[in-house]
Amino acid sequence: MKKETWLTQAALPFYVMKLTLKISPAYLLTAAGTAALKPASPAKAVQALTGIWLSKQILESLLAGNGQEALQWALALVLSGLALNSIRAILAARQEVCSARFRDDFKCHVGEKIMSMDYALLENPEVMDLKEQALRPIIDYSVLEQVLQEMIPDILHAVFLAGGTAAAAAGSFPILLLAVAALTGLNLLLTGRTRKIKNGTFEIIVPVERRISSYGGLVWDNSLGKDVRLYRMDRIIMDKIRRLNRKELRAVTAQMNRISRSIGLSALVSQGQLFLVYGVFALLAMGGRLGTADYVFYTGLFLNLGSALFRITDRMSELLYMGRIFSAYRKFEEIPLHPRETEGENRIAPSVAFKNVSFRYPGAEEPVLQNLTLSIREGERVALVGRNGCGKSTLIKLICRLYDPTEGRILLDGVDIRKIPRKEYASFLSVVFQDYQIFAATLGENIALAAGADPSQIQNSAKKVGLKYTHPDTPLRRDLDEKGIEVSGGEGQKIALARALYKNAPMVLLDEPTASLDPISESEIYEKFHSLVEGKLAMFISHRLSSCRFCDRILVLQDGKIIQDGSHEILEAQQGGLYREMWQAQSQYYT
Repeated sequence: MKKETWLTQAALPFYVMKLTLKISPAYLLTAAGTAALKPASPAKAVQALTGIWLSKQILESLLAGNGQEALQWALALVLSGLALNSIRAILAARQEVCSARFRDDFKCHVGEKIMSMDYALLENPEVMDLKEQALRPIIDYSVLEQVLQEMIPDILHAVFLAGGTAAAAAGSFPILLLAVAALTGLNLLLTGRTRKIKNGTFEIIVPVERRISSYGGLVWDNSLGKDVRLYRMDRIIMDKIRRLNRKELRAVTAQMNRISRSIGLSALVSQGQLFLVYGVFALLAMGGRLGTADYVFYTGLFLNLGSALFRITDRMSELLYMGRIFSAYRKFEEIPLHPRETEGENRIAPSVAFKNVSFRYPGAEEPVLQNLTLSIREGERVALVGRNGCGKSTLIKLICRLYDPTEGRILLDGVDIRKIPRKEYASFLSVVFQDYQIFAATLGENIALAAGADPSQIQNSAKKVGLKYTHPDTPLRRDLDEKGIEVSGGEGQKIALARALYKNAPMVLLDEPTASLDPISESEIYEKFHSLVEGKLAMFISHRLSSCRFCDRILVLQDGKIIQDGSHEILEAQQGGLYREMWQAQSQYYT
């Protein structure tokens, strides 16, 4: 990512319009139409200049005793304002609808991005902080809409107004014009200081707010409801939220005190400008050098000029501050989708091989897997066993390409899996993780993970794993459907198994697939295990070693290495082996 400069941040309006055009062209057109007629817009700047001129004409007509002419000028002033306000009201109503649609479209755009990111990035705190910095201001605080609907129109309005008033005033009072410009430069320095303090505040509070949001999500997490009430987790959760809130408040308070001082100085400069303009023209009027109409005209002209110049500096400072926010969003957008992916040809998976594979989680000091070499043949059923933390689930994640090896290669039929397109590779896999998810949708959608799937195949998969409910239209979970069914842990695990069967992929990976099943249901699953995975390469993790007897081969992991490899009969007979030790520790309770 290139370093952000003042110039790139100043180019923010063009980036915002390009981003909006990408997400919702209709919204950009509506926003542009509304912005053009907002109270602060180029059209309003023209109206302001016209109003000053018309007011001068009205006053001159009245002073000349021409009441009819003054009435005509007044009518022109009223009608022009009425027409502009009517058009603005119509567009504003349309804008509300388009804004709501745009926010939904933007959330979908971001959701697609996150779901396409490399899985390893989702566990990286730096990436998660970047996500918060990039998305929270846009989604929660609508800064993108502020830039389009307020800041850009404000700046254009101020530029038009400043340009018009400066052109009208330059010939008559050039020295006063320079004095007003000098005060504007001073205000620019003060607003720049304010912007830097705001940037520092933003960087302080975003990581804290991400943690507050994480703990806050636990309050509404239905799956934690029982633990929260039985173990009084509310006390520790709320204590952490309060501590983080106080930490954020202290940081924000200190920064706001600095911002207040800077804003106070800026307000003082603004009042100085008013004093200068009124003072100069009052002296001129008292000396007889300005008539009443000219006094009104030039006072209004310079006050509008000063207001416009200050508005430009204030809004440009805010725009640069917004640039810092969108700088984070640009970095987020530039996160590669599935990095290191290259094209490859479509294949069926007859075998998998690990060649000197080592893996270390990002930020970890010790490797989880060390110099692993193994081969698994087509149609082979392999069990992974070992003590907790030995690397079993990590090995499955590597096969799934949720992570890439730190060292070595994983081969699919002799081809490095990193050379196979990720979506194509995912089609080879049917996976059941121990932390499976049941979604608030129908049973059919939970099994097929798609709408319009084959109902007969769904029912067939449900029956194979012994599900109590088999009709595809059965609603699950009550958080979105009051008629939804809350399934037990065992039934949920059967749904996850049915999901893997329905996909019918040539490789089946199961991580503790029966941990939540009762003994009878577990026995029925393993009795059918051969027919369920027939002709497929199957790997599964289980701490219940009795299930390993259904496998052709058992791999025993310890400290990230394979220390035993063989059938149940061979490993159980090896004196002093870890498998025999674990087998005897479990079997003693059944004899």
